[in-house]
Amino acid sequence: MYVKLGINVNRICNYLKDDRVRLSITLFLILFLLLIPAGSFSKDYPVTYIKEQYKEKKSKDSKNPEIYHTWFVETDFGMKLLVLIGDDTVYRKWLREFTKEYDLFLLKVPRNDVDIFEEDMVFRININNLHPIDRKLFEEKKKKGKKGKRSRR
Repeated sequence: MYVKLGINVNRICNYLKDDRVRLSITLFLILFLLLIPAGSFSKDYPVTYIKEQYKEKKSKDSKNPEIYHTWFVETDFGMKLLVLIGDDTVYRKWLREFTKEYDLFLLKVPRNDVDIFEEDMVFRININNLHPIDRKLFEEKKKKGKKGKRSRR
């Protein structure tokens, strides 16, 4: 079954042969690719874990308990209280185990929330945006990065 759309393919091909049109389309695509993803990146902040508050509250209506989980951390912007939200209980348990051995974490703050994080003392963040860092390895990499070229794996 053939449906006629009323599009003259030869006319479009001739139109695209014009250098100005191709240049305009190319510039538009480049600008589109550069500007659109700019808002979707996040900014990374190293935070030092100080103390945790964790409580599970069983509710009668639900099978899963309500979790109240906060971290008190030190940042470049002072002390912060992170309210950890999200339903990834496996990652949450793993992260809690990790705090027994390490105290340095990388916090990925969405670009839209950077100002809120830097100015407010209390900040809500998804548990999956916290990533543990080995302090010895981190400081070693920082020293190597300052002296010369960093290696990439």
